[in-house]
Amino acid sequence: MCNNIMERIKNIPIEIEREIYSYISNDIMMCSSKHFYLKYHSSVVKKILKNKRIEYDTYIRNIVRNDYYFIFENVVKENFNKWTNNNTNNNPNKNNIFKKYIYKTNIYKNYTDFLLDFCTENESTKCRNLIAIRLKSKEEKIRKREKQN
Repeated sequence: MCNNIMERIKNIPIEIEREIYSYISNDIMMCSSKHFYLKYHSSVVKKILKNKRIEYDTYIRNIVRNDYYFIFENVVKENFNKWTNNNTNNNPNKNNIFKKYIYKTNIYKNYTDFLLDFCTENESTKCRNLIAIRLKSKEEKIRKREKQN
């Protein structure tokens, strides 16, 4: 329904379109198209992080449950190194909140391992494949570095 409305808005004069968009919140705009998702994603994530009732990992689990590949792909791009215990500034002493992840009664080595299991549990094949590809790519990069040394 939302996409249908957005397509109808595109068929009206640009001045009226801008006026209509000024009344639509970023949260709603983000859900209307890939373009708007990319445009408003960071502001909505900041809003989620500030809201204590909605935790970021709950947001991610919801994405996985629904197998929202496009959204999950962007979240993975932003967070993959954190999830796999890599520090972006190469500081080995810096604590990483994703070193161990506990969900229900299970303890996972890192957040990525949890997500793989969660994807399988929720039959989110696209999301699971995305993580598996990223992990395989990471392992290949590590092997290449080890061969160079």
